[in-house]
Amino acid sequence: MNQPIVSFIEKEFLPASTKLESMEEELLTGGIINSLGLMKLISFIENQYAISIPFEDITLEHFNTIEVITAYVSERLDTSH
Repeated sequence: MNQPIVSFIEKEFLPASTKLESMEEELLTGGIINSLGLMKLISFIENQYAISIPFEDITLEHFNTIEVITAYVSERLDTSH
């Protein structure tokens, strides 16, 4: 599940030929993604996985690393079916 998210982040937010170092790399607090970038990421995830992400869920707790993003998306998919 995390590969489309990783690919999107690497393509949109990292310099060419740069890869994320780990699934625990801090995206928001590490400066990889800013607030505008976070909105692009949210839109991508909503379209990719056909889920809706409530505004109150857009927090560091859910979107600071690939690991927590994947867990959050899995949880949203489980509750939407």
